[in-house]
Amino acid sequence: MPRGKLKLTAYSPLLGVPWSREWVETPGSPLDERLETIVAAIETGALELLARLERDGRYRP
Repeated sequence: MPRGKLKLTAYSPLLGVPWSREWVETPGSPLDERLETIVAAIETGALELLARLERDGRYRP
């Protein structure tokens, strides 16, 4: 049921490589005030995914 809040979900699109993070906007904490933190979390997650793919032999630079 819609409540007027924005929820942002970032996830891994790769099969067998689970990773996701969620951020929910609240009246006291709008998402635009947390953009730097959100971007840093997504960048860190991308590096974690890359390391996992390399370990699993699914990515070779």
